[in-house]
Amino acid sequence: MIVLGCTGSIGVNTLAIAKRFDLSIEILVAGSNIKLLNEQLKEFNPKQVIIASKDDIHKVNHKNVS
Repeated sequence: MIVLGCTGSIGVNTLAIAKRFDLSIEILVAGSNIKLLNEQLKEFNPKQVIIASKDDIHKVNHKNVS
């Protein structure tokens, strides 16, 4: 499953449903809320992360960020 806008209200609610039904998250796509994104990474452990700004890549706690 790919979640676009994972740090926004719809994305947060989508992840709550994914957790409830034990759905696997393959990719998270986020804007600029890196703090919340890093919390989500701990919980869902996706294979890839995509963020809005390349300047924030060093702030993301994941090995596969673009």
